[in-house]
Amino acid sequence: MAVGQAESESLLAGVRGRKRLLLCFPAVNFARGALFRYNEAVEHEVLPLEIDLASRKTTQRVLRRFGLRPRHRLGQNFLVNGRVVERMVAAAELGPEEVVVEVGPGIGTLTRVLATRVRQVVAVEVDAQLVRVLAYTLGALANVRLVQADVRYLSLDGLAREAGISSFKVVASLPYYLTSLFLRRLLTGERGFSLGVLMVQREVARRLLALPGSKDYGVLTVAVQYHAEVTPVIHVGPADFWPRPQVASTVLRLRRRHRPPVEVGEEDFFFRLIRAAFSRRRKALANALAEGLGEPKERVRAVLGEEGFGAELRAEELSLADFAALSRRFLGQRKG
Repeated sequence: MAVGQAESESLLAGVRGRKRLLLCFPAVNFARGALFRYNEAVEHEVLPLEIDLASRKTTQRVLRRFGLRPRHRLGQNFLVNGRVVERMVAAAELGPEEVVVEVGPGIGTLTRVLATRVRQVVAVEVDAQLVRVLAYTLGALANVRLVQADVRYLSLDGLAREAGISSFKVVASLPYYLTSLFLRRLLTGERGFSLGVLMVQREVARRLLALPGSKDYGVLTVAVQYHAEVTPVIHVGPADFWPRPQVASTVLRLRRRHRPPVEVGEEDFFFRLIRAAFSRRRKALANALAEGLGEPKERVRAVLGEEGFGAELRAEELSLADFAALSRRFLGQRKG
């Protein structure tokens, strides 16, 4: 149960909580250029678990205690709505023996709740200043492992192996600049990933959920829906963060497919085909594919005709199944 406001302010002003060791472990399988610092185990003060972090005032006081302000460059807008936290945790469908990787834990607001539901939380934070804060807010939790690293260069499969498991779930609040790259890595490069609950900008969510024929439908839509089932969880407004961002967000659940829903022949060619199709959105599909694939226009028109598609059709009018059929047809002609 959360403590009262006056007691909370007193604890934050001069906490003398139980001291314990928190290790920031070295990350594994880093590529060149990884941002990483190893922190030795140190004794430190910890924030009592009774204090609810999901409020604007508490978040401000915690950061002020360390002399910090949110860093816009890193997309630091801290979640201050406990209802959203609970919805994200529920959407992850967690079991007591599972391991969750949290990307961008902020000050640990979501991390604390996750830690009550699973065997271990691995919290990955790139900002060295926030790592100090996390040591303070999460130090009372024995099942939280804190890793300072840039997730762009981090093997989540490697972290899972170190935890002794082969499958893991991901909970993340992703800045705009990282979303597409992280999704691609998660769905194509991390074999142990099974389910993700991701906070993304509303614009990105519309693209991931888009249907054929809409302006938001594109390469990202088709690629992600090929690998995962995507469902919306909850819309999150600017008022649910501090400081308030300029845009709204949406929480999505991505459930990795055990096998793709369509047969494409060769995945490499399939994704080349999709990129080519959407590379010239204003052009007819035949022209876009001819340019993007380096194929004679007559052959492209013939393939489209064999699948019952008109030459003037545009890429956004094709479904995932349509693109799969085109991929098989092109590959079949090559082999024939």
